[in-house]
Amino acid sequence: MFLRIKFWVHLAEKIKGGLRHKRPLACFWRIYFIKAFMILFHPFRVQVSDSFQKTFYRALYCASPFPDLTQAALRNVNLYVEPPAVRRGQSVTLRCQYTLEGAPLYSVKFYRGQLEFFRYTPGEYPNTKVFHYPGIKVDESVSNATQVIIRNVSFNLSGNFACEVTADAPLFSTATAYAQMQVVDDVDEDDDVKK
Repeated sequence: MFLRIKFWVHLAEKIKGGLRHKRPLACFWRIYFIKAFMILFHPFRVQVSDSFQKTFYRALYCASPFPDLTQAALRNVNLYVEPPAVRRGQSVTLRCQYTLEGAPLYSVKFYRGQLEFFRYTPGEYPNTKVFHYPGIKVDESVSNATQVIIRNVSFNLSGNFACEVTADAPLFSTATAYAQMQVVDDVDEDDDVKK
Protein backbone atom coordinates (compact mmCIF):
# COMPACT_ATOMS: atom_id res chain seq x y z
CA MET A 1 0.00 0.00 0.00
CA PHE A 2 2.81 2.43 0.90
CA LEU A 3 4.55 1.83 -2.44
CA ARG A 4 1.32 2.44 -4.34
CA ILE A 5 0.74 5.71 -2.51
CA LYS A 6 4.34 6.77 -3.13
CA PHE A 7 3.95 5.98 -6.84
CA TRP A 8 0.84 8.16 -7.18
CA VAL A 9 2.45 11.02 -5.26
CA HIS A 10 5.45 10.84 -7.59
CA LEU A 11 3.17 10.79 -10.65
CA ALA A 12 1.20 13.78 -9.39
CA GLU A 13 4.41 15.79 -8.91
CA LYS A 14 5.46 14.96 -12.49
CA ILE A 15 2.11 16.17 -13.77
CA LYS A 16 2.34 19.31 -11.65
CA GLY A 17 5.78 20.06 -13.08
CA GLY A 18 4.54 19.56 -16.62
CA LEU A 19 1.72 22.09 -16.16
CA ARG A 20 4.25 24.84 -15.48
CA HIS A 21 5.37 24.79 -19.12
CA LYS A 22 2.03 26.07 -20.48
CA ARG A 23 1.46 23.38 -23.08
CA PRO A 24 -2.35 23.55 -23.40
CA LEU A 25 -2.65 20.55 -25.74
CA ALA A 26 -1.11 18.27 -23.12
CA CYS A 27 -3.64 19.35 -20.46
CA PHE A 28 -6.29 17.00 -21.78
CA TRP A 29 -4.55 13.79 -20.73
CA ARG A 30 -3.10 15.18 -17.50
CA ILE A 31 -6.53 15.87 -16.07
CA TYR A 32 -7.43 12.18 -16.05
CA PHE A 33 -4.36 11.27 -14.02
CA ILE A 34 -5.09 14.02 -11.50
CA LYS A 35 -8.71 12.91 -11.16
CA ALA A 36 -7.54 9.32 -10.55
CA PHE A 37 -5.12 10.59 -7.90
CA MET A 38 -7.82 12.55 -6.07
CA ILE A 39 -10.27 9.63 -6.16
CA LEU A 40 -7.62 7.16 -4.97
CA PHE A 41 -6.53 9.23 -1.98
CA HIS A 42 -9.91 10.52 -0.83
CA PRO A 43 -10.95 7.31 1.02
CA PHE A 44 -7.63 7.23 2.91
CA ARG A 45 -8.03 10.85 4.20
CA VAL A 46 -4.67 11.78 2.70
CA GLN A 47 -3.96 15.49 3.06
CA VAL A 48 -3.50 17.28 -0.28
CA SER A 49 -1.50 20.51 -0.29
CA ASP A 50 -2.93 23.85 -1.44
CA SER A 51 -0.43 23.99 -4.28
CA PHE A 52 -1.62 20.64 -5.55
CA GLN A 53 -5.25 21.76 -5.35
CA LYS A 54 -4.39 24.83 -7.41
CA THR A 55 -2.69 22.56 -9.94
CA PHE A 56 -5.80 20.40 -10.02
CA TYR A 57 -8.08 23.33 -10.75
CA ARG A 58 -5.67 24.68 -13.34
CA ALA A 59 -5.74 21.30 -15.07
CA LEU A 60 -9.54 21.39 -14.97
CA TYR A 61 -9.42 24.78 -16.66
CA CYS A 62 -7.06 23.43 -19.34
CA ALA A 63 -9.49 20.63 -20.12
CA SER A 64 -12.52 22.90 -20.17
CA PRO A 65 -14.08 24.46 -23.32
CA PHE A 66 -13.17 27.98 -22.07
CA PRO A 67 -10.30 29.89 -23.68
CA ASP A 68 -6.80 29.17 -22.44
CA LEU A 69 -5.16 31.61 -20.02
CA THR A 70 -2.44 32.19 -22.61
CA GLN A 71 -5.10 33.63 -24.98
CA ALA A 72 -6.42 36.20 -22.47
CA ALA A 73 -4.69 39.57 -22.48
CA LEU A 74 -4.91 43.17 -21.29
CA ARG A 75 -2.94 45.25 -23.78
CA ASN A 76 -2.27 48.75 -25.07
CA VAL A 77 -3.34 50.74 -22.02
CA ASN A 78 -2.89 54.46 -22.76
CA LEU A 79 -4.13 57.69 -21.23
CA TYR A 80 -4.69 60.84 -23.30
CA VAL A 81 -5.48 64.35 -22.05
CA GLU A 82 -7.60 66.31 -24.54
CA PRO A 83 -6.53 69.02 -24.88
CA PRO A 84 -3.11 68.51 -23.19
CA ALA A 85 -3.00 72.24 -22.37
CA VAL A 86 -6.44 73.31 -21.18
CA ARG A 87 -7.52 76.82 -20.35
CA ARG A 88 -8.57 77.58 -16.80
CA GLY A 89 -12.35 77.33 -16.41
CA GLN A 90 -12.73 75.08 -19.48
CA SER A 91 -13.43 71.34 -19.70
CA VAL A 92 -10.92 68.55 -20.27
CA THR A 93 -11.34 64.92 -21.31
CA LEU A 94 -9.21 62.13 -19.88
CA ARG A 95 -9.42 59.29 -22.38
CA CYS A 96 -8.29 55.82 -21.26
CA GLN A 97 -7.80 53.39 -24.15
CA TYR A 98 -7.13 49.68 -23.71
CA THR A 99 -7.61 46.31 -25.37
CA LEU A 100 -9.16 43.37 -23.50
CA GLU A 101 -9.04 39.91 -25.08
CA GLY A 102 -10.51 36.78 -23.51
CA ALA A 103 -11.58 38.44 -20.25
CA PRO A 104 -14.27 40.95 -19.25
CA LEU A 105 -13.58 44.32 -17.66
CA TYR A 106 -13.56 44.45 -13.86
CA SER A 107 -12.87 48.15 -13.26
CA VAL A 108 -11.30 51.37 -14.55
CA LYS A 109 -9.99 53.87 -12.01
CA PHE A 110 -8.77 57.42 -12.60
CA TYR A 111 -6.22 59.11 -10.33
CA ARG A 112 -4.83 62.60 -9.77
CA GLY A 113 -1.42 61.83 -8.33
CA GLN A 114 -2.00 59.01 -5.83
CA LEU A 115 -5.66 59.82 -5.11
CA GLU A 116 -8.55 58.14 -6.92
CA PHE A 117 -11.32 60.48 -8.04
CA PHE A 118 -13.41 58.36 -10.44
CA ARG A 119 -14.19 54.65 -10.81
CA TYR A 120 -16.16 52.64 -13.34
CA THR A 121 -17.17 49.10 -12.33
CA PRO A 122 -19.56 47.34 -14.74
CA GLY A 123 -20.46 44.66 -12.19
CA GLU A 124 -21.83 47.16 -9.66
CA TYR A 125 -24.83 49.45 -9.54
CA PRO A 126 -24.43 52.28 -10.11
CA ASN A 127 -21.51 51.63 -12.47
CA THR A 128 -19.80 54.94 -11.71
CA LYS A 129 -18.50 56.35 -8.46
CA VAL A 130 -17.02 59.82 -7.89
CA PHE A 131 -14.60 60.51 -5.02
CA HIS A 132 -14.22 64.05 -3.68
CA TYR A 133 -11.03 65.79 -4.80
CA PRO A 134 -10.52 69.57 -4.44
CA GLY A 135 -10.89 71.30 -7.80
CA ILE A 136 -12.13 68.26 -9.74
CA LYS A 137 -15.73 68.49 -10.94
CA VAL A 138 -16.51 65.24 -12.78
CA ASP A 139 -19.41 65.29 -15.23
CA GLU A 140 -20.74 61.86 -14.29
CA SER A 141 -23.42 61.86 -16.99
CA VAL A 142 -20.83 61.58 -19.79
CA SER A 143 -18.04 59.74 -17.93
CA ASN A 144 -17.73 55.99 -18.45
CA ALA A 145 -15.31 53.06 -18.87
CA THR A 146 -13.10 54.91 -21.35
CA GLN A 147 -13.33 58.61 -20.47
CA VAL A 148 -13.79 61.15 -17.71
CA ILE A 149 -14.93 64.71 -18.36
CA ILE A 150 -13.77 67.34 -15.87
CA ARG A 151 -15.56 70.71 -15.93
CA ASN A 152 -14.26 74.13 -14.90
CA VAL A 153 -10.63 73.13 -14.37
CA SER A 154 -8.39 75.18 -12.10
CA PHE A 155 -4.63 75.77 -11.95
CA ASN A 156 -4.07 73.27 -9.14
CA LEU A 157 -5.02 70.40 -11.47
CA SER A 158 -1.83 70.74 -13.49
CA GLY A 159 0.22 67.57 -13.00
CA ASN A 160 0.08 63.80 -13.25
CA PHE A 161 -3.04 61.80 -13.99
CA ALA A 162 -3.41 58.03 -14.32
CA CYS A 163 -5.92 55.41 -15.36
CA GLU A 164 -5.77 51.88 -13.93
CA VAL A 165 -7.50 49.08 -15.83
CA THR A 166 -8.25 45.73 -14.16
CA ALA A 167 -9.49 42.66 -16.02
CA ASP A 168 -11.87 40.14 -14.49
CA ALA A 169 -11.55 36.32 -14.51
CA PRO A 170 -9.73 34.44 -15.86
CA LEU A 171 -7.03 37.10 -16.34
CA PHE A 172 -7.10 39.08 -13.06
CA SER A 173 -4.40 41.50 -14.26
CA THR A 174 -3.97 45.26 -13.86
CA ALA A 175 -2.22 47.84 -16.03
CA THR A 176 -1.77 51.58 -15.47
CA ALA A 177 -1.14 54.45 -17.91
CA TYR A 178 0.00 57.98 -17.06
CA ALA A 179 -0.32 61.42 -18.65
CA GLN A 180 0.39 65.07 -17.83
CA MET A 181 -2.18 67.84 -17.84
CA GLN A 182 -1.29 71.51 -18.01
CA VAL A 183 -3.75 74.24 -17.09
CA VAL A 184 -3.02 77.66 -18.65
CA ASP A 185 -4.51 81.10 -18.20
CA ASP A 186 -6.70 82.78 -20.81
CA VAL A 187 -4.76 84.61 -23.52
CA ASP A 188 -5.59 88.32 -23.63
CA GLU A 189 -6.84 89.65 -26.97
CA ASP A 190 -4.53 92.68 -26.56
CA ASP A 191 -1.51 90.37 -26.40
CA ASP A 192 -2.65 88.65 -29.60
CA VAL A 193 -2.94 92.00 -31.39
CA LYS A 194 0.57 93.04 -30.26
CA LYS A 195 2.00 89.78 -31.61
